[in-house]
Amino acid sequence: MIFDLKQESQKSYFYYALDSETIFYEGNTLNATLNFKSDIEVISMAEELDINKSIFAVQNMTLTLKLYQDGILRVIINEKEINKDRFRISEHDMDASIVEEQLNCNKHKISDVIQQDGNKIILKTISEDQLDSYEYRIIFSPFRIEQIVNGYTTIIVNDKDTLYFENYFKFTQSFMTYKSIKDEIDLNKLEQDPIFKMMQDMPFNRRSKVFGNVQENSWLTTFYYNIVRKDIIRQSMALSFRINSEYLFGLPERSEKLLLGLTEESDPYRLYNIDIFPHQEWNNTGLYSSIPYLQAHHQDFDAAILWYNSAETWVDIRSHDQGRLTNFVSESGQIEFFLIGSAARDSPKRLSKLVATISGFQFLPPLYTLGFHYSKWEQESSAKRISYINDQFEEAEIPLDVLWMDLPHTDDVRYFLFNQRSFTDDDVIRMSKLIHQSERRLVLITDPHIKKDQNYFVYIKGNQLELREHQGEHINIFIKNDLNQTIVGNCWPGQSLWIWIDMNEPSVFNTPEGTMSKFAIHYNSEGKKLSHRDLHNAYGLMMSRATYYGMLNRDEDKIRPFILTRSVFFGAQRFSAKWTGDNLSTFKELSVSINQMMTLGLTGISFVGADIPGFHGRPSDELFCLFYQLGSFYPFMRAHGHLDMKGREPYLQDEETQKVIKDSILIRYDFIHYYYTLFYQASTEGVPLMRPLWYEYPKNLRAFKITEQFMLGSSILYVPKLQKGQKEQKQFFGQVVEVVYIVNCYLPIEDLWYNYINKQIQKDDNDIQILVLQLHEQAIFIRGGSIIPIKMHQNKLSLLRLIRLPIKLEIYLDRNQQAEGLLYLDDGDSFRYQTHNESSYIKYAYQNKTLTYEIIQTDSYYPQAIELKIAQISVFGLKFKPSSYDILTDQLKINDDNSNLDYLHIHDDHEHEDETLHNEQRSFQERKDFKVKGFNSEEYFLMIIKNLDFTVDDGSRLIKTRNLIKIQ
Repeated sequence: MIFDLKQESQKSYFYYALDSETIFYEGNTLNATLNFKSDIEVISMAEELDINKSIFAVQNMTLTLKLYQDGILRVIINEKEINKDRFRISEHDMDASIVEEQLNCNKHKISDVIQQDGNKIILKTISEDQLDSYEYRIIFSPFRIEQIVNGYTTIIVNDKDTLYFENYFKFTQSFMTYKSIKDEIDLNKLEQDPIFKMMQDMPFNRRSKVFGNVQENSWLTTFYYNIVRKDIIRQSMALSFRINSEYLFGLPERSEKLLLGLTEESDPYRLYNIDIFPHQEWNNTGLYSSIPYLQAHHQDFDAAILWYNSAETWVDIRSHDQGRLTNFVSESGQIEFFLIGSAARDSPKRLSKLVATISGFQFLPPLYTLGFHYSKWEQESSAKRISYINDQFEEAEIPLDVLWMDLPHTDDVRYFLFNQRSFTDDDVIRMSKLIHQSERRLVLITDPHIKKDQNYFVYIKGNQLELREHQGEHINIFIKNDLNQTIVGNCWPGQSLWIWIDMNEPSVFNTPEGTMSKFAIHYNSEGKKLSHRDLHNAYGLMMSRATYYGMLNRDEDKIRPFILTRSVFFGAQRFSAKWTGDNLSTFKELSVSINQMMTLGLTGISFVGADIPGFHGRPSDELFCLFYQLGSFYPFMRAHGHLDMKGREPYLQDEETQKVIKDSILIRYDFIHYYYTLFYQASTEGVPLMRPLWYEYPKNLRAFKITEQFMLGSSILYVPKLQKGQKEQKQFFGQVVEVVYIVNCYLPIEDLWYNYINKQIQKDDNDIQILVLQLHEQAIFIRGGSIIPIKMHQNKLSLLRLIRLPIKLEIYLDRNQQAEGLLYLDDGDSFRYQTHNESSYIKYAYQNKTLTYEIIQTDSYYPQAIELKIAQISVFGLKFKPSSYDILTDQLKINDDNSNLDYLHIHDDHEHEDETLHNEQRSFQERKDFKVKGFNSEEYFLMIIKNLDFTVDDGSRLIKTRNLIKIQ
């Protein structure tokens, strides 16, 4: 309401001013007081009244600024006097959402960077690598904060003076009556109250919509009386941000486009975790997660706001000049937010690292979790059924890495207990042995609902521990209502209690929005009461944190936990993977899933996937295929289906569909080292795996609105088939009807692009290209200048079976005949990469016709890397016809015969034939005449060096960089 009026009106009505006399700074922290002020140009003055007050707003607030490395600014605003104990999530989440240790490792002294200039103070600092200079201008009156990065003004805080803290404390006593409230309201004073004046200026129809259909001033008494009746202290707050870009992203989770739209003609974006089954496509309704992160992208900079409030929050986005005006409103708590920005090269990636510095870096997942997961909610399950599914995948020769067990594995939905009828001890032992021998893994579901059952050991133990003191720590297990009675809700187990441990929004079936009451009470370890409305959106985060550390404790810190959650908040990437919940088996969901995952990735949540081929619905064979093809490029690949959706097993599909599924998983296996290296980069640099085009091409305006293709890391561009195929008739010994897929594809002109399957160099054109694909074909492009480690997996049926098989290096040259790529290795399971420096991180580079490798981390070494061999090196896009090669290191062994060297001629006059280089079983001699179509006047050649036996890392650290091969 305030945001609307202040945007529409030229009047300010009220604002806050920083009292310069209260400024105090120490270390990296600056403190001051903000005071409420009325707009004296609008409000007529009366000597006997203090017009710089309002009964609606907090009069005095504390302002805290903290300046960290690389220009990170933290801002905290709270009441100074009446309600100083407002909730702040970062004070209660045990460092789950903010990693204070990372922030505090390089703090700036305010005294070293501060300048005072009349009505403002200026904080100036520079990034550690000196590529970004930061200037924060804190203007006293009206209060503003301006962020300036490398000379660009990126964000202005409180540009429209919407900073506002509700103050209804006086009217929240339960003994207040309608008459006593009316007596408390002094209409003479109200006439000089700036906020009352603003409300009076509202059109009657709008005011009645907000406060009720009442005349004159009785609306105010009625409004206050309703507050008393609700018996809850209203303490909402608001703050606006002017952002100098029209391209805004973030605010997950919703099934909406990546690029955020305007809310001028709609409700603001709501951030409040709820369980929606199933969620609808292209809808801005908030879903299972709420991350109040807003990123602006511009050709010259990236900047972001991290709004750290876990209560219900609304975000308005309006047009404003060449940018956007946004307003955040949260129901309760304090204001706490971070400002970050970069205007250097690769500014999106630099911003991602700043996000990770604040909220934590992506956990490095176990290697097997990057494979294919199969899950199905069924009416009944058993150890024999799980074993049968495993055997059927083997018989159909469809790769599989993880089997999941849903609700039916439990004893009457009592989690942590197997159903003893279908999971006898002997059957479980045989099942576990089979899965282990198949080199696969099992995952079990746990929801946050504890069945109210006097014979259930978890319920019994929880009651025994309730409200006890243990070594000075307050123990409280189950969530309470406002009368301190244990809440009993309804979910899968029936009547359920709740702990911090899929349905973790948290979901409660028998409530208006299917989630927990805002009046519920939590207790922290000190016995302090916390209202659920304050922390609702962080419930799933805290469940993930508790589960993560519980698993660490169980496994004695030896094995990396793997956890999947449906609900996330800032910081969840440190503990769990995430899936997008109850999606539909529709063609629209293909595109929706891409937008959802790219949005989550920008907020730091990288390990994410959507249920394949949609959780609910009956997909056609065609949709089945398209979902698996796209899903093989999700960071997290899992098939899952609803109870009523029968016949979802891949091995039950027709022959063509099975082949598409198998080929899709095997292509994922091709890139498994590339995936794992990307996850390592996410864990150290904060970059997402799945990226919008503008993330890699930040100055390419055409890329800003493209949302139906994406980058996987920096080197792979994937263009999925998202629509039904079209029937096309061909004349070939009669009429033949063929289904083809018309796909729009944009390949940024800044780079060369190669088709991964047939190695074609693609058209050098900045226009949208039209691809015509068949059902089994995929549009996978490799960026020129990349070196990709490809797993020679021999069609093995799980990642754990193939991980020691050789790799081949595929070198895709750019226009300057150069390329580089990375390879990260560790045991894929333990923490020895951290505790014992057992990892190898290698950079391969090709330039001046020479391939080299460089050990990036010379203080670490993965011992088993000596067993991993490079068996083949392929170079694509050579501008000369190679005749031979020289070995430049004694670590490279080859069989000395003519079959080692292959080369192909690529020229724009030739059409490629039926054969493709992807067929590993054909020798070069059989495809001597294989030709590839080029798209420019230059000639290109391909060289393949086979039968190599090159150790990836022999452990020697005497020489950091080595030359491997020189092409002649």
